[in-house]
Amino acid sequence: MARRLGKILKKVPYWEALRAFLEQWGIWKWIVAGAAAVFGALTAAWAWLESHLPAWGMAVLFLVVLVLIIVGANYAVELFRKVRSERIDHNKVADSLIELSNEMSRVINDYLRDQARRNYPPPSRESELDTRQQWQIGITEGNLLVRHVQEKFGARIMASVILLSKLGVPIPFHLSHIHSSTVMALASYLGAVGNLIKNDQLAVAQKVDDKIGWTLSGIGG
Repeated sequence: MARRLGKILKKVPYWEALRAFLEQWGIWKWIVAGAAAVFGALTAAWAWLESHLPAWGMAVLFLVVLVLIIVGANYAVELFRKVRSERIDHNKVADSLIELSNEMSRVINDYLRDQARRNYPPPSRESELDTRQQWQIGITEGNLLVRHVQEKFGARIMASVILLSKLGVPIPFHLSHIHSSTVMALASYLGAVGNLIKNDQLAVAQKVDDKIGWTLSGIGG
């Protein structure tokens, strides 16, 4: 158990530096002794409670302790995410997202305009195409648009998603898969998040839920 705890602590940022600093000032040994004393006291208290409380009392106590552990763990995770996110240059991330959004929107609109000029059949032939042929043409053109966007921006989109995950900002499910019907909405979403971060509204972007995600998939395109 102690060895596993040591491995976990080594992964905590600045842990080794903090321990070395405390050891240098002679504080570390007192912290270790205090932790051992607290652990011993808690163990003794638990043994006393176990021998004096009825079974239902122990069950209630166990549930209370479990809830406190879960709440504490959740608080620790949120605190760690906050500390980790604050180490990222928010202004650079915001500028990068806004720039990517603008470039994606411009390229998508240019591509769609060029596609409309060169790919669609003349009006005289459009009536000759049955519904299935028109549907197949639409699917093919949509796939070509997605491939065009992925070729130009795939790596930058993935890098942006990784950064946003580090900041605790989710990508709405309906925008997490690039599709011809949502690719413009994805560009708008990245730009919107960039503007929120730039205006110190990171907490707002972090609270995007499924309901908001559904709304976003239908706008911005």
